[in-house]
Amino acid sequence: MKIRWLGHAAFEVKAKEGTIYIDPFLSGNPKAAAKPEEIKKADLIFVTHDHSDHMGDAVNIAKRNGATVVAIPELAALFTQEGIKTHAINIGSFSEVKGVRVALVQAFHSCGRGQPAGILFEVENKVIYHW
Repeated sequence: MKIRWLGHAAFEVKAKEGTIYIDPFLSGNPKAAAKPEEIKKADLIFVTHDHSDHMGDAVNIAKRNGATVVAIPELAALFTQEGIKTHAINIGSFSEVKGVRVALVQAFHSCGRGQPAGILFEVENKVIYHW
């Protein structure tokens, strides 16, 4: 497994189960380690909340790569309106999407739609926690 910090709260996780992006804020991010157009493979995109510095380039990356966006239902609905595949999970629920076991957990932060979430997910028999 390879984990790469992309600046701010954005991460890329390459694992046997696929390539995952978390909060892919790349455009306009002075610390971004990649440009959205450089993302050539994305299977899942996890979005923790609706702030632009977390949702970032999720729409662009998901559309170009056919990725599924995982988020709370209120946020997943926004992505669905954009024609993107989504997997909505409530806080406190475990689910499996594209072979990755994932749960959203409570996080404390402001947001405009739904509530913010931390993410627990399992790849290569390791659990990663992002908040």
